Amino acid sequence: MMEYSLKSYYRSCRVRTWEAGIPESALRLLFCEKLGCGLAELAMLMRDKQLSREWVREFEELFKRLIQGEPVQYILGKAWFWGLTLQVSPDVLIPRPETEQLLELALRYCAEEDTVLDCCTGSGAIALALKIQRPDAIVHASDISAAALEVARANAADLQLELEFHLCDLFPDNAVKYDLIVSNPPYVSQAEYEVLEAVVKDNEPASALLSGAEGLDHIRRILELAPAHLAEEGILCLEHGELQQDKIIQEATSKGWELEFAGQDLAHRDRFLVLKYNHHHER
Repeated sequence: MMEYSLKSYYRSCRVRTWEAGIPESALRLLFCEKLGCGLAELAMLMRDKQLSREWVREFEELFKRLIQGEPVQYILGKAWFWGLTLQVSPDVLIPRPETEQLLELALRYCAEEDTVLDCCTGSGAIALALKIQRPDAIVHASDISAAALEVARANAADLQLELEFHLCDLFPDNAVKYDLIVSNPPYVSQAEYEVLEAVVKDNEPASALLSGAEGLDHIRRILELAPAHLAEEGILCLEHGELQQDKIIQEATSKGWELEFAGQDLAHRDRFLVLKYNHHHER
């Protein structure tokens, strides 16, 4: 049986990856997953590992999808968030590193037994990681997409976590008053969407990205509707677009919200807001 050197085959794949404009990190991840090893072990295997013709044939099927622009997370059917391995599909956004910062922020305001809503949950990443960090909290998660909720429920089952899921447009129709609402809603404007990188625009769900002409439709509705769902001292944690922070603060304060915190992501772009609603404000 003909065998291939891992080292030489990896190098040939790397050239094709570069030519397609795909980051090598995606290639390494694909190799690691197919070989069942970590990055350090991959480097060691490069010394003398041989690959069967069948292995290479199977890998080529996945690799073709990668160089055609499909995100490696969708190819593998999984992504990583806060140390968790989560199922993902084209029905949900791939969790971003900056959203881990949103979770860190939410945890500052989340007490052990709080009742929490992850609004626009997608894969369930925020809700699930929060439940792991605050096991005594009551965690709800909502999404307008039934397909997204199916992915989130599957992730909860994989992690053996009990959450309450709601298929709804932002907020569930219940009498629950949440101590914390955390949301990474759609916030991409139509103009921004038109120039998004192809790997995002051609693969990830537009409904989880787009939010009207200014990218603020969902956030404006959250600001309008959230007070009815928040406890007296409840907190709202939001992720938003890098050019939206001042506009959101202006609109939020005019509606009775008080600014608790405004923060940036690791790339020093305005990205997060923490707001508290003044329930005595005249609406």
